[in-house]
Amino acid sequence: MSVSASEILKAQAAKRQSSAIPERTDDLDYDIGNLIAYDSHPLLRKKGESMEDSLNASSLELGQFLLSKLIALPAVPTPIGVTVRIPVSNALPREKPVPRAKPKSRWEEFAQEKGIQRDRKRERQVYDEKSGEWKERWGKNRRTDNTQEFDPVIVAKAGVNDFEGAPDPFQAERKAKKDRVKKNKSQQIANERRAKRTKHDDWKSR
Repeated sequence: MSVSASEILKAQAAKRQSSAIPERTDDLDYDIGNLIAYDSHPLLRKKGESMEDSLNASSLELGQFLLSKLIALPAVPTPIGVTVRIPVSNALPREKPVPRAKPKSRWEEFAQEKGIQRDRKRERQVYDEKSGEWKERWGKNRRTDNTQEFDPVIVAKAGVNDFEGAPDPFQAERKAKKDRVKKNKSQQIANERRAKRTKHDDWKSR
């Protein structure tokens, strides 16, 4: 009886594969795409066996089952050798629920209603013709409005007599700026409180 070399190689490969498979029922759940094997059975420890040895034996057993599944996949020859095409992985569920949309501030609601869009492509610096320098558009080094350094003259408003007890226009502008900053801060705090209340109501409704 003649036996070809290919049959001998196939028999040897089948023998090696069968010897690598543990002697237990393969009732595992597989996610080949993520190279994961799930064992829902409790970990059984032999008498006198440490927890580490038991975990190592169980991991080796599951790894052998997983490798047997990979070996059974269709082989694909490539320039670097024989490979297998792994199937699409399963979509894993999220641990936590999808975060809810952040509530809009009053300005964002107003801008959406009026169709106002933010220009995110504006350059960081602008050229100041009075000083002849490039200034920051935002921040402490920006070109401020109505200061003696950049605006030594402020045009009087109609109907205001600057020579009869009118307030210093520079002081008035500084006070108006402080009032604007204070108002913006209070509006920011109100928006944060409103967002916290909305988030708290969402958690209560779940």
